[in-house]
Amino acid sequence: MDTLADIAGDRVVVECLSCSRRGVYATDGLVARFGTKMLQLDVLLHLSGSCRHQRRPGSPPARKYESACQARLILPASKKKIVPTPIQRGLNVEAWTTSGSIEWHLATVWSFELGRLVLDAAATLYPDQEITLRQACRVIAKREKPE
Repeated sequence: MDTLADIAGDRVVVECLSCSRRGVYATDGLVARFGTKMLQLDVLLHLSGSCRHQRRPGSPPARKYESACQARLILPASKKKIVPTPIQRGLNVEAWTTSGSIEWHLATVWSFELGRLVLDAAATLYPDQEITLRQACRVIAKREKPE
């Protein structure tokens, strides 16, 4: 569950659509008041407890035409982290024959840096073979066969 420590911004808005009440609270103040381990839903219940449409815990649900508290917690937009996304197709490290066909498929990797490292390692393990780093039919790096 989401706790107060998970809130990214410095302000939290609590508003009730039933009674049009609205409050803006500092996140630091809420943490000082309730602690970092308090669930966001419990904080919402504490802050909207004085709403006249709030129902007591354990009471039956509101009837069809009875108004209920519609308090909601509006959190600030989370700080987007730039997450490296994997490439769509893997990079293949392959050893080739002298006739131009693939002799061995050595590895499939999902990052260019790792592909370069695997290509260098394969070049030392197979010194008399042509080794390529390919993505589908595109050759990214190649170690020519030594003459």
